Amino acid sequence: MIEKTKGNLFMLNFMEFIIESIAQRVVEILKKEKEVFFQKTITLEAETTSESSKDRLLKINEVCSKLGISRATLNNWRLKALLLPDTYVGRSPRYFESTIDNYIQNNK
Repeated sequence: MIEKTKGNLFMLNFMEFIIESIAQRVVEILKKEKEVFFQKTITLEAETTSESSKDRLLKINEVCSKLGISRATLNNWRLKALLLPDTYVGRSPRYFESTIDNYIQNNK
């Protein structure tokens, strides 16, 4: 065990100060990175769901409505690789409208 002398107490306080300073800096960096990540995600989602886009990305509920199926059916199709998402926004699958239109045409 470390003896509690003035020098040792000073060194322990100094080390605690350094550790706390590093921890605060790490938290600041993580907050900044989180903001940048979510801003990119929000921007991407806004761009991909724009109505003026020719080939916009559809969310799961839009795909289900267009195909007339339930979410469970779409999930089963994805697991069986019958209809795979074109991309993901975060962890949410997205399908291009053209992919769904082609699927409808080919499976009439």
